[in-house]
Order: sequence, then C-alpha cells, then structure tokens
Amino acid sequence: LPVSQLHTKYQLLKANSLSVLNRPVKLVEASEKCLYVGQREVAVVAPGDNVNMVGSEDATTCHVVILRDVHTGVTGLAHLDNEEPNDFLTLEREVRDRKG
Repeated sequence: LPVSQLHTKYQLLKANSLSVLNRPVKLVEASEKCLYVGQREVAVVAPGDNVNMVGSEDATTCHVVILRDVHTGVTGLAHLDNEEPNDFLTLEREVRDRKG
C-alpha cells in the first residue's frame, strides 16, 4: 500500500505522523538517562531500567521502528537498514518476552 493511500485510508495515522514531524528538535544530554540506538541495532527497555528516553537518528534510507507494550510499559526500538522480516520479528519477540 503506497504511503499516499495509507494516509488517505488511515487519517489518524496521517495526523499523528504530521504531529511528530512538526515537533521541534530536542537536543539530548547524556545526563538525561537516554539510550541511543544506532543503525542495525535494537534496544528493549522496561520500567525500572533507569532509562528515560530511547532514540535514534539519521535514518535517511532506514526505518526506525518503535513498539511499546501498553500493559507492561516495555518499549523496543530498532534502527533497520533492510527489509528483512526477521529483524522486525526479533524486535517484536524481544518486546513481548521482556517482563515489565
């Protein structure tokens, strides 16, 4: 499904995407208890991990995927540079299996 059709079919997705794009850039200091995920990396954190923020950058031709289990608070982020389904499925499995 092309992005143009995706946004037409799912208006809430379009609105949420635009709201993210319109946010100002936030400069992050190391003292903010952040976890940086680089290209080809995956990170999964849970409440109590002493991490306040998970992020990535420079995904010009990559995909940054974020999954969050709303019941446990476990959050996973992957910076993917290919279309391998197993990379996404690994992130999904790690988030599902991690205890919150």
